[in-house]
Amino acid sequence: VVAAEAAVSPSLECPFCEQDISPDEDDWVACAACFARHHDQCWHEEGACSRCGHTESITAGMARQQAAI
Repeated sequence: VVAAEAAVSPSLECPFCEQDISPDEDDWVACAACFARHHDQCWHEEGACSRCGHTESITAGMARQQAAI
């Protein structure tokens, strides 16, 4: 049951600050290359993906628009 709940409502860890990011939050961006989610503030502080170094990002709003298509 716990595993099923985690699958429905996963929390993701920002690779910069290592804090959880709720999928319901709006203040995250994802790396356009490896899709690692970062807090928006963490991405801007680092200036790139903390996992792969790519500089292009996708905002939460952009990701939701793509999912709706």
